[in-house]
Amino acid sequence: MADIKISLSILAVTNDSRNMYGIRHLDYQRYRQFCSRKIHRLRKRTGLIQNTKKKYEKKEIKKYFVKDDSALQILLFETERAWSFANQLKVESDAEPRKRHHLVSRLRKASKAAAELQALCLELGDSVETQTMLEVEAYSLNMDGFVLFEIQLWQQALDKFASASHRTIYTKLAGTASSAEFETLCHSAMDSIDPNIRYCAYNLKLKGGQSLDVGELIEMQRKAAEAGAGLNLLTAKVESLLNKTRHEKAQTVHSVTWRGQVVPTKNNKLVESIMATEQIVEVLEATVKTNAVENLFKISESGSIDFSVVSDQLQLFDKVLGAYWEATKIAEADLKENTIATAKVKSSKSDETTAHLNFVFAYITFNRLQKTMQRNLLLIEATKAKLTAGSTGSVSAKEGGIFTKKPKGEDIIRLYDGILQSLREAKDLTAVESDIVLQNILTARIFIMKAQRSQFIAQLATSNKKLKESLVLLNRTMEHLINARKEIESAELTFKTRNSKKSPKSNDSIVTSQLDFDEISSLKTELERLTNISRGIQIAQKAKQFVQDQNQFDEVQQGLADLDLSEKLVSLHF
Repeated sequence: MADIKISLSILAVTNDSRNMYGIRHLDYQRYRQFCSRKIHRLRKRTGLIQNTKKKYEKKEIKKYFVKDDSALQILLFETERAWSFANQLKVESDAEPRKRHHLVSRLRKASKAAAELQALCLELGDSVETQTMLEVEAYSLNMDGFVLFEIQLWQQALDKFASASHRTIYTKLAGTASSAEFETLCHSAMDSIDPNIRYCAYNLKLKGGQSLDVGELIEMQRKAAEAGAGLNLLTAKVESLLNKTRHEKAQTVHSVTWRGQVVPTKNNKLVESIMATEQIVEVLEATVKTNAVENLFKISESGSIDFSVVSDQLQLFDKVLGAYWEATKIAEADLKENTIATAKVKSSKSDETTAHLNFVFAYITFNRLQKTMQRNLLLIEATKAKLTAGSTGSVSAKEGGIFTKKPKGEDIIRLYDGILQSLREAKDLTAVESDIVLQNILTARIFIMKAQRSQFIAQLATSNKKLKESLVLLNRTMEHLINARKEIESAELTFKTRNSKKSPKSNDSIVTSQLDFDEISSLKTELERLTNISRGIQIAQKAKQFVQDQNQFDEVQQGLADLDLSEKLVSLHF
């Protein structure tokens, strides 16, 4: 037996069976019949059939019969069958009160079968996994509580449900759950028993029994029992059994801090992916800080532009984005798993868990989109420098493998479109929608990018001697900048209002406030720079347009002056 490790998830098996065979529709008779058929199949598989052709011969399940979880399932479904029959009788007892005695009898049988299951697991000892042992113990306490609840022994029932730690076990199992589905099952098990705890408290006339949180009621019971012998024995036992699991899980429980919020995450693979990404980001940021963009495209004494540093930065950007994509896939898988788990069984913690997973996904996606935008901006500057170098005969460009073909103005427009798409995606993230300051900042950034795009297209139109189209585009640029200014002012006002509140602020909130302040300041500086440039270009274009119109007028005047009198008269006549 030492080589066998038996595992049976009581919560998963009972939840799936109940939902699939009648309990979802409160059809207890159908579920009871299913349990009977299931027990027969299990006994046939294990060779423990009790009914022969001649007579009934009871075969109890002993330690030496156990080779896998089939023997444990026999006792489990015997408990479920008795419990289901009791619930069926409870429905019928409204019309036939005498069935209540039969109901209590069935509950006692369920409690006895659950106790036998627990005793068998204890007898098997280390052959049964820790999680299975704890689930069986909680399940047995649950059945004991139902018996005591039905015969109206409120204090004993409350002890079983609460202070005897049926709930404590599930709380600790949820804390060390390896999957979202199992964590949801644990919370659902606690939710199903909370009304019983409240009703016991009400009948015992405990202070606040109807208004206090169930957790507070349990804490009251624990403190009230401190003088009793054997206090915390079960808690100590649970801690001992979970010690190994807790130690293994300790490394996997981390938190993600973003926008002043701290959200826990238990997915070790996701945590490792985020940490690996952050390490690459640190290298990238150090490189970007060392090599400012304005110094990357300076013309050297030999008359060339060296793109090798830019090429190295782009490679780092690619590594960062690849790492973020890996983290995004893991976060998406967590969300999908949670969606499946919630569809199967929903608990009071389901919404909170889903919100946490969405927050982590938004955090990863937002950072990925931010790095994508930074990469595109660097490519825009590199492409502009390459176009300048190509248009100047004395300047050559050492490309460093960046450009596979000759760049065009349309390439820069596509890069601006990519940035705008990233900004829209970031703005639509679930965790960002409720952040007013960040929404204003992203909207302002969208208008500024639109302004830069229009300004660049206007410059292309000017180079193609399309002054009228250029002026229209510059007017549109100024409109985008005006809208950006309104969004920045809104962000600044909201920021000041939020920070004027006297409520205590955590370090994370202070860091977020500083980041928002720096971003708003950066946007204001960028806005003023773009406004001045656009006005300057606009004035220059209007002057060129005026000169062009004046030259055309002079040409017409000169042409008329060269005509003879008869031609003038003819022209005037027509």
